Amino acid sequence: MPSLKERFPVLFLGEWEAVTLLVRECCMMRVVNELSDKPQWWLKVKDDSIAAKWKSEALTIDWASYIENAHFTPSMADACISELRKKAEVYEQTGLMPVYDYCTAVIKSDSILTPEFAKCIQDTVKPLEDVPSNCKDWHPNSNYQVLDLVHPSLWPLVYGSSKVLHDRTIGVDDALDYCDMGTTIRQPTKAEATLSPATSWRSTSRNKVLSREFQWLPCDVDLDRITGKAKIASYINNLHPVEQAHLYPIIEKLIEKSLPAWDLIYNWEDKFAIQRLVTSNVQKPVCPCPEICGRRRACRPQARPLAEGEVPRNRKDLGRNARDKAWFRETHGPALPDADPEAKDYVKFAASDIRSSGFFGCKDRCQVIVKLANIHLTPENPEYKGGSWHTEGLLNEHIVSTALYYYDCENITDCTLNFRTCANREDLDDSGSRTSLDYEQYDWWSIKQAFAIEPRGHTFQNVGSVQTKGGRALFFPNLL
Repeated sequence: MPSLKERFPVLFLGEWEAVTLLVRECCMMRVVNELSDKPQWWLKVKDDSIAAKWKSEALTIDWASYIENAHFTPSMADACISELRKKAEVYEQTGLMPVYDYCTAVIKSDSILTPEFAKCIQDTVKPLEDVPSNCKDWHPNSNYQVLDLVHPSLWPLVYGSSKVLHDRTIGVDDALDYCDMGTTIRQPTKAEATLSPATSWRSTSRNKVLSREFQWLPCDVDLDRITGKAKIASYINNLHPVEQAHLYPIIEKLIEKSLPAWDLIYNWEDKFAIQRLVTSNVQKPVCPCPEICGRRRACRPQARPLAEGEVPRNRKDLGRNARDKAWFRETHGPALPDADPEAKDYVKFAASDIRSSGFFGCKDRCQVIVKLANIHLTPENPEYKGGSWHTEGLLNEHIVSTALYYYDCENITDCTLNFRTCANREDLDDSGSRTSLDYEQYDWWSIKQAFAIEPRGHTFQNVGSVQTKGGRALFFPNLL
């Protein structure tokens, strides 16, 4: 396996952690994402009167219901508009809109998948849908709602059973000529299937990272370094190269349309990573109201003075608990950085950074794993609860990024795809880090006030969610 410097990181090996975001930056990223869902946002954001209305809307959101301890300032609202105006220039030229972008990014596009192209996909895929009921491949544990049309877990490479050819490359046209030829691929040893995680005081054991049983099969895709065109060079697993040949050009076009976004994600951390807000101190401030907190002999939310006419405290009064926390947040919160209204360093990429050829450092080939699936809702089974958060594949596949095309959504409520990742919370007080955070030992309250992460337990941080409407394309790294 290539060294860490030469390969895209793998999340579950501890090779990569995102910076831990402040609550305020999470709120700003949500505003940028939601405003860029508005019709013709790239034009409207340039209108000062519309921008003023959007800023007002952002300031009136109930932020505490989104993230506990959230607070939104006028400077944050100004920064969101400034950031959108910078990104509007890129979107108008490329059709790509990075959101939830910091040390990595999600990219959405509502222009890549035109209505005509979406209709073409629907028509082309229809033969895969029109099969007898007993032949439908319902995804396990999906309550007969997720219908897999093409899935790599069906007929994958099986170690100790599948045959491989070491002396030639099998294309699309001649794929059937080599059926049952070759030598049986051996099963990896237990030692080969384990790997020590990235060096860390938190990771000293060896983890099973390779499946010794099977591996998803990708198709090879040739890339023209000059034109940026993509050509599928080997058969797509579970798509017959003759009987279902009509699907190959469509999938080839989808891959080709994905390349600029995939290339941007591939290079993001090295070239375009940002952190809008950074703090080095979340120590408790000097109590601003000692005459009030002194009555409780401690600075606590419950020290809030009762409002006129407010009945004595009752532990079951959830509304009072919320008022207590809101008061304490306003009076005792750590001093946090505010946003730059001009968003000067919040966007590092330009339209010229989004390539139309020469992808991945001018590589001439990439590999793509293809999936096609439908979600079926009926009056008897009307609600799809979604899947669990996960990254795709194991180290066998070493998946870098995903492209999702929502080519048909009809008669359903708004749906979202939620993102989270591992953050570097445990390294916040590292003197060698950018923040080198100064905080009082065991002061979990201040950590939680400042950062959108639990101060103890797992280090997952919720990044945000993106709407998955019809006609939208989404691209994201296998780190979220």
